[in-house]
Amino acid sequence: MPAALLTALQQAAAAASSAYGVPKIYFARAFGNRLHYLTGYGEETYLPAVKEFIGDDLWVFIEGAERLTEEERSELVKTLRAVVATHGAAPQTQPVPPGTRKEETNR
Repeated sequence: MPAALLTALQQAAAAASSAYGVPKIYFARAFGNRLHYLTGYGEETYLPAVKEFIGDDLWVFIEGAERLTEEERSELVKTLRAVVATHGAAPQTQPVPPGTRKEETNR
């Protein structure tokens, strides 16, 4: 994971948390069926988080997402996908389920 991407995600989480008034935004990377915490910003609320795919096996979790309108949530996710595209690998539109990649099905 490029350090520039981690820094950019943390800065984006801090800015988005302030701009949208959500208490916590954090990121995780998928390793098989498990998600590994990477970075984030905000205070722990222990409230359920909304999970959105943002590309390159990365997911964002937004605690307090019920405070966002659908348009705000969509805008936030689009912005985070742009951060991943700029500082990491290009985002995918959807996660690819295991066993469906071409190289995995030609065995």
